[in-house]
Amino acid sequence: MLKHFTRCRGLPIRRYLTSGTPIQAHGFVQKWLHSEKSNINTSVVVSQKGEWRQLSFGDLPIGDTLLQGKIRCNEDKIDPASRCDYVNSLISAGLTFTSALGVPGSVSASEILFVGLGIGSCPSFFARLEQNLKLDIVEIDPAVIKVATEYFEFPITKMRNVYPIDVFAFLNSSTYQSLYNSIYLDIFNQFGVPDVLLNKDLIVKLKDKLKKNGVLACNVYCDIKSQNIIMNNFKSTFKTVHLLGCESDSSNIIVVAYDRQGISMLAATDTADLLAGKYTFDFDLARTLKHGIRAGTY
Repeated sequence: MLKHFTRCRGLPIRRYLTSGTPIQAHGFVQKWLHSEKSNINTSVVVSQKGEWRQLSFGDLPIGDTLLQGKIRCNEDKIDPASRCDYVNSLISAGLTFTSALGVPGSVSASEILFVGLGIGSCPSFFARLEQNLKLDIVEIDPAVIKVATEYFEFPITKMRNVYPIDVFAFLNSSTYQSLYNSIYLDIFNQFGVPDVLLNKDLIVKLKDKLKKNGVLACNVYCDIKSQNIIMNNFKSTFKTVHLLGCESDSSNIIVVAYDRQGISMLAATDTADLLAGKYTFDFDLARTLKHGIRAGTY
């Protein structure tokens, strides 16, 4: 179990048995909307706390779940710009470094792979950003795909493919031959970081799915021991690895890795400024990227 918590990951939520019943959770009235049995997590739980709709994983009917993601939802209308801050940090890092390695100031990623879906905030952002992007998702838990679509307005029809399979089954299969400009890795379960994220073979195989100037961006939220293992796996696989901080989710770390000579800090921030000047984002991409660099280890 995780020993520290952030706004969007790892917060325990008390669960009850009747859908729609108001419950008390950390001083707030919370309404349990839905639970879905899962082969990976004991249950996938959707709840509403005030204006926030939340996804949690855990053991129904007794015990606590762990919060996986949340987004503002009033009268069943999702506000996509209210995604968790760490997701904005993940997006800004992936977009900026992919652009800097391609055509600075342009969204250089035409093919993107997402490993881990959650409520779908990250792929949903790209689905709204440009119509011609080819977006693939690997999510091992069909229950997560179902609730993301039904309760969080995940635009599943705008995805090229959604693969409800284990990530190694996807990476090892000769059926899936695509290479990607960007890969976003954000996986989590009811106990925290799954063991697969500690496996160096995962990072090596993800690297093999990148195009020449491709970028792997990963959200890391775990204890220090696991974090050190993950960092060692990245650094022994890629030529360049940057660690970036997140604005509000201070326990989250964004890892950016690519197999090229390192981009200078100035080139990264200049690229973020170019992107922010050319595209209309629903968050301040340049500020988020610059904060990440300041708060991280470049």
